[in-house]
Amino acid sequence: MRIGMMTDVDKPYISRMTNHKSLSKGYLKKAGHAVLIFTFGNFDQADFEQPVERSTGLPPIGTGHTLGFRCNRRAKVLLQTMDKVHVHHLLVTGQLEKLRK
Repeated sequence: MRIGMMTDVDKPYISRMTNHKSLSKGYLKKAGHAVLIFTFGNFDQADFEQPVERSTGLPPIGTGHTLGFRCNRRAKVLLQTMDKVHVHHLLVTGQLEKLRK
């Protein structure tokens, strides 16, 4: 199964959310699923967990979060190919999940 995980917060920022996402992704991959992370942020940043699809976003200073209000074209196409999408943040990325419909 192809599973997408949408999150506003991703590594290298460390929080309960990033740890939960990493553990969940690891167990899903171990069970044989393909997992793709959808997030926002700096494209020059090294991605600690591949594969990651980043869209443009703005980082509020000192929060570790990145706010993004639009997925890039590639992310929209990839979202359509997912069997399931798990949304970790309902405020922003939860609204973007509607793109699948």
